[in-house]
Amino acid sequence: MHRRTFRGGKLTEEPKPYADPMKIVAAEMKVPVVDLHTRSGEPFERLGDAGRADLNSSPKDRTHFSEKGARATARLVLEGLKAADARLGQAVK
Repeated sequence: MHRRTFRGGKLTEEPKPYADPMKIVAAEMKVPVVDLHTRSGEPFERLGDAGRADLNSSPKDRTHFSEKGARATARLVLEGLKAADARLGQAVK
């Protein structure tokens, strides 16, 4: 999950060193993975620094979500589950 931190108008990549090994391990173990780093980066980049503010629990906290941010993240997880494994997609409504 991205931290919603921007530098020079671009979303930063602090969590990437954690996301990449997760994908490698999932591939080695042949298990589905929901890549929230990639999935969260796309909408956060589109919203920009000012647009993402109401997703945070407080103005200075870029780790924890407001209710709106938590719901948006839950949608990303559900979409990722559906995409990762057809069986999960059938189980998720």
